[in-house]
Amino acid sequence: MDIKPDNILLSDRNEALLSDFGLSQHLNLDGLTEAEKAYPKILPPEYFTEDQVVDRTYDIYQAGLVLYMLCTGIKNFDEQFFSYWPDQNALVRAITSGKFPIRNAHPPHIPKKIVAIINKCLQLQPSNRARSALEIINALADIDGNILDWQYSFDETKQMRIWEKAVDGKRFKLQVLTDHSSIATKEVNDRETKISAYCKKRIDVEDIRNFLEKH
Repeated sequence: MDIKPDNILLSDRNEALLSDFGLSQHLNLDGLTEAEKAYPKILPPEYFTEDQVVDRTYDIYQAGLVLYMLCTGIKNFDEQFFSYWPDQNALVRAITSGKFPIRNAHPPHIPKKIVAIINKCLQLQPSNRARSALEIINALADIDGNILDWQYSFDETKQMRIWEKAVDGKRFKLQVLTDHSSIATKEVNDRETKISAYCKKRIDVEDIRNFLEKH
């Protein structure tokens, strides 16, 4: 009942280990328990029901939030959260209506299958969520392709999104400014050339995704 990035440790073998079980609760014979204290950033919608009775999908929602933060970035998540906080009523309305977190804020290099998994975990109705961690794991294991090999960064000075990848002695780069203009390049043997099909005055999300999937 307290799954968040701060409570996930990485071992020397790069395994993710869940820690801090101070808020854990035993489920009764019906698979239910009561939600008591909780961290505001990771509250599922059912926390705000009158009786605060929840089931194991409480954890599924929080697992989906962790995946969401991994894909969109902690900074993006925090900016959304603090646009409501400390107005608790506004935050509650945003969580229970599905406005927080924003469901379509994923960068273009995040595969649609991952977005679908996250959105399933973040369903407002607990019965519509993934039913177990194993279901999430199996869905993630079904994702293939090389689109996740890209290194994504954001240049604060130039206000530019950047995707870079090195493969087979070639380095590809796509730079997208806030006005949606783009520069795509390929570097081979220290010689950089532009990929004209993706150097546009206004590039859309599908163009970005096509570039990332193609190269």
